[in-house]
Amino acid sequence: GHAITLLEVSGGGDVVWAGVKRIIGSPPADDLWAWRAVDGWQGQRIREGGRATGIASTADGRWLAFGFSGVSLWDAAVGSGSALAEFQRGGLRAAFTSDGALLATGGEDRAITVWDRAAARPIATLPGHVGDITALAFDASGSILASAGRELTIKFWDVPSGDLLATLAGHTKIIRRLQFAGAGERLLSIADDGAVRLWERHPDEQVNVLRGHEAYVYSAQFTPDGAQIVSGGWDERIRVWDSAGGAPLRVLQPEPDPTPPSPAAGGDIVPAPPGFV
Repeated sequence: GHAITLLEVSGGGDVVWAGVKRIIGSPPADDLWAWRAVDGWQGQRIREGGRATGIASTADGRWLAFGFSGVSLWDAAVGSGSALAEFQRGGLRAAFTSDGALLATGGEDRAITVWDRAAARPIATLPGHVGDITALAFDASGSILASAGRELTIKFWDVPSGDLLATLAGHTKIIRRLQFAGAGERLLSIADDGAVRLWERHPDEQVNVLRGHEAYVYSAQFTPDGAQIVSGGWDERIRVWDSAGGAPLRVLQPEPDPTPPSPAAGGDIVPAPPGFV
C-alpha cells in the first residue's frame, strides 16, 4: 500500500507534486511524484527511494525545493534532472516567497535559514525554536515567515528585521505543514493529531479545527483563491474542505478500493488522475 505524506500544488493548479510512502517492503521508502495537466495528468516518478521530509515550489511552478535528508533546489523545467544546489545538510523543511526570490529552510539544528535563491547564499538566521523545525511558510508579501517546531509551537517572524512577532500553541502532536491564505491574515496548520487548524493573524488565535481524517494528516494547503483547503494523510484519502466554515466537500481516492468508505464521511469519492502506482 501507499500513503501520501507530502502534497504541493503549483500556483496555476496545473502541476501536483506528492511524496508517496511505500508501506510494503523493508524498510519503507519514499518516492516523489508529479502530475502535470500538459501530460494529461499521467503520473511521473521524479525521485525514488530515500526519506522525503519536505516539499515546496514557487508560485509559477518553475522552482521546486524538497527534502531528502538535505534540502535540494531543482529547476522543474527540466523535470527529473540533477539537483542544482543542496542548501543545507540535515535540512527538513523549505518554503519560498511568492516571487521565488527567497527560500527558507530549517531542520535538525533548530534554526531557520533564509536564502537568496538566485545567489544560493544565506542572508539571515532565525533562532528561537527549542525543537527541530517541522514546517515553514511565507505570507504573500514575503515579509512574514511562520515556522513550527517539534516542541509544538508556531512562531511568526518579521523577515527584514529577524524579530519574533508571536508564538502560538494548540496542536498536541508534531506539526507537519503551514500555509498562509490571501494577504496572510489566515494560516492553516496540520499535525499528527489528525486535525487541520486555522489561525487568524490579527489577533493571533485559533479560529477553526477541521476533523475527518481517520489517521495522521501529513499535508494540506489552500487552493489559490483561498476558498478551499485540500488535505491528505495516512488514511489514503485527499479531503477537500470549505475554508470559510470548515464543511467537507469531497474525498479524492489515490488508489482503487473495492470497499470505499461511505460518502457520509466527508463527500463524494472521486478517483485520482491516472498514473498513480
